[in-house]
Amino acid sequence: MKPTKLIFIALMLCCISMLLAQTAEHKTYDYIIILADIISPTTLYVSNNAEKYEEIKIDKRDERFDYTEVIKFIKRYEKEGYEISQSNISTTERISGSMFFFLLRREQKK
Repeated sequence: MKPTKLIFIALMLCCISMLLAQTAEHKTYDYIIILADIISPTTLYVSNNAEKYEEIKIDKRDERFDYTEVIKFIKRYEKEGYEISQSNISTTERISGSMFFFLLRREQKK
């Protein structure tokens, strides 16, 4: 095969892939961020899609490190179609101590 044909074919493939990439539908998501204290979770700090912020008091059991209510809260949002997108442990100045951080998301309904 001649070099000019190879260059032409490579250029055509490049153009086709660029056109396909531009026609791909861009997805948008709804987000929920949840913070909970690691040692003794008694309050959940929830930001719902940057539209609503809540501090939710949860039932505290006698046990430290009991996350039952936190898990129930996350499962409630999973039933609504949210999935945990990211989770880590971070430290914050506003609330002393370490916090669990959960980022949940779902594809935005049209």
